[in-house]
Amino acid sequence: MNEASFMAGFTIIQDKLQKAKGSYDFKTKEETWENIGTNPLDIAFTDLSELYLEAGDIRKKQIFEYAGTHGLPNDLWYFVRRVGQQIHLASDVKWLEVGIAAALIDGARGDFRDLIVSLTLLRFSAESHGIDVRPFFDTAIQSADEKMKSILTTVRNDKESSIRYVVQMFGAPPSYKEQKPIGKKKVFGDCSQNNRCIPFTS
Repeated sequence: MNEASFMAGFTIIQDKLQKAKGSYDFKTKEETWENIGTNPLDIAFTDLSELYLEAGDIRKKQIFEYAGTHGLPNDLWYFVRRVGQQIHLASDVKWLEVGIAAALIDGARGDFRDLIVSLTLLRFSAESHGIDVRPFFDTAIQSADEKMKSILTTVRNDKESSIRYVVQMFGAPPSYKEQKPIGKKKVFGDCSQNNRCIPFTS
């Protein structure tokens, strides 16, 4: 990506972020899982994460610093856990990459425990749809700072029992219904059955 393309894209994203302020002002746990993909901050963070993935090291640092000075880590961890709900198929690796990129932009500059939970939910969603997450975590670990290396490694290596506990405590409620992908059959997941998500269709 050349300088002009990066700056043009980054300027547009900054405007979207400014207009989307307050969009994650969730009052209840249930609201955390509403309007995924259409919330203005979801859209802005998706664009920012995609730009980060395409950028070189210098521009990645610029995005990281911008996020810090504008308080984005206060909301990015929400995005990481929400974006996993956009994974519907094994081919939807884009959303796993976007979620991990958002975590790197976050950099655990807020409560690192929130970010760990969010990454765990992202991992669970990806693996539940047949995605092998290890290569994606490995790639991120290679370029991450020491703090993020530790967090990403912890989530990558976490045991199934621990992941199930996180899903039970912090995941989307059983009543949550995934938004129907265009041209695809709607698939829901019920995570209330002995901490295991049981897929069913509608």
